[in-house]
Amino acid sequence: MFATLLAWIRCTEIEVAEVAETRTLVQSSLDALSFEDPRRPQLLYILDCLWQGTIPVDDLLDLADQWEEEVIAELPVDVQHLEQEFRNLASALPSIDWHSRSYGRLLKALDQLDSGSPEAFYEYLDSKRQLLEEAWARYAQTPVLHSEVTAESVVGHRLLQSAIDAWMYALDLLEQAAENRQSFSPGLAQAEVGNRLLTAVDRLNDRTQALTHGAGRRT
Repeated sequence: MFATLLAWIRCTEIEVAEVAETRTLVQSSLDALSFEDPRRPQLLYILDCLWQGTIPVDDLLDLADQWEEEVIAELPVDVQHLEQEFRNLASALPSIDWHSRSYGRLLKALDQLDSGSPEAFYEYLDSKRQLLEEAWARYAQTPVLHSEVTAESVVGHRLLQSAIDAWMYALDLLEQAAENRQSFSPGLAQAEVGNRLLTAVDRLNDRTQALTHGAGRRT
């Protein structure tokens, strides 16, 4: 249950969560721990805040930051296998599958820089950063009930976070390369990683929807 709590923290915007729903999830996580577990004091404090009608957002985020790496190693086998499956898929994609219009715009911006139009290149960097930040914000603002935390939602969250991190790092590398007259290859490689992971997220979503619709037809 603790892994479910941390996955829920990462997959939803806590500020708009329901107090009762959050309290139920925290209580269930607490009940599953031994009395000697070092996570209990944090959970007890969070639970006390929830009973008083407030969601301690910072404490929940701190909880996830502190324990996430340990919990990842304890994730159910199906989650670990699913994530590895789609990371492998991302790595094996042919260029036609991940070479999107977005990546094409990046190459065009680099061509404009080489042609003596640095303004267009830097405008691209600013625009792309804003698009990534807005996309993550929209995703984070989608409420997720703890009953909706599944292997697919956990893996989708982790892949999307990795994709956006890769793209943001790519933009930083490209900006540094432009300023220092260095090779753009490392930045382009990171952008490719980001696009591959985004494509993997789309494939995971497609599979989840197909399974959901298939189950609906059988009921």
